[in-house]
Amino acid sequence: MTCMSKHGTAVVTGASSGIGEATARRLAADGFAIVMGARRLNRLEAIAVEIGAQALPLDVTNPASVARFSGEVETCDVLVNNAGGAFGVDSIAEADDERWQRMYDVNVMGAMRMTRALLPKLLAGGNGHVVMIGSVASTDRQVLVFIIRAPMQWAGVRGVDGCEMPPKF
Repeated sequence: MTCMSKHGTAVVTGASSGIGEATARRLAADGFAIVMGARRLNRLEAIAVEIGAQALPLDVTNPASVARFSGEVETCDVLVNNAGGAFGVDSIAEADDERWQRMYDVNVMGAMRMTRALLPKLLAGGNGHVVMIGSVASTDRQVLVFIIRAPMQWAGVRGVDGCEMPPKF
């Protein structure tokens, strides 16, 4: 599917519900072509039909899934890293290593994988944007502002900007 619009193409991860779904709907209403990714493909496809978007399966914790997804994306002007979850929210005294690792893998490593995979397409347009959606449960995404901006600046990458949507209390 070729996505063409007056504003370009926005890729939204975690778009099968919640903030990701709302973001995809809003960007579509504002004139962006939308490529939606999430694990729950049945929900994703129903939303995509409603808003005229492209729905692709995506598990940001799986490098092969990220590679398949990014290979299907023709262009990317805006990447909204929204996929995330609150798996390790127990106290340190009660912390479960596997839940905390899962939360880190989804919230931090998943966003890094998506940004790295789509960086060539973000750069191709000369004015790409990366948006990091965070929640109270995943304030570790603050790390990603550094992960995204600093290496791009150190490597002299121009043409892509990053921003975050921090949690609100």
